[in-house]
Amino acid sequence: MYHQIEYGRNRFPCIVSSMGSFDTTAGNTLRALREAAGLKQADLAAAMSTDDVPMRQQVIANIESGSRPLKFSEAVVAARIFGVDVNTLAGKGNSASAIDLQTAMRELNAAVVTLREAHDRRRLADARYAAAETRFLTAQSAVRRCMAQGGIKPVDRFLSWADASVEQVLGLEEP
Repeated sequence: MYHQIEYGRNRFPCIVSSMGSFDTTAGNTLRALREAAGLKQADLAAAMSTDDVPMRQQVIANIESGSRPLKFSEAVVAARIFGVDVNTLAGKGNSASAIDLQTAMRELNAAVVTLREAHDRRRLADARYAAAETRFLTAQSAVRRCMAQGGIKPVDRFLSWADASVEQVLGLEEP
């Protein structure tokens, strides 16, 4: 569609597409990238804020709904944050692969956190096991000393039961 822009006393012809569709596309793409990155609107607003131009959560909401256009300077900042080019925000680039990448990166980050937590739990469990084993061996040694000094038969039976119980817990012997 051709349109004329007036600048001073001159008129310049230009091609104008429907800005509504661009605003909607940019807003939808921005929302998809933000959600794929696991950000809230307020988080994105804070990341996009500069000393000169503060950004608010409500502005992000308006851009995503298409009720406010995405300014080029904002598109450049948003593209940098999400690691895409401005064409992706305009719906001209490959936004699906960018969104897939953001989703995969978020999943990888969650997996790393889960792995670290599991590793920490395993280290704690290993430490508890070592402490329990030391406690058992110390107690077993004390019982053996008492046995050597007095030769008490019920203690022999108890010690055999304790050894069998530990072997069963450790999986060294079937119950």
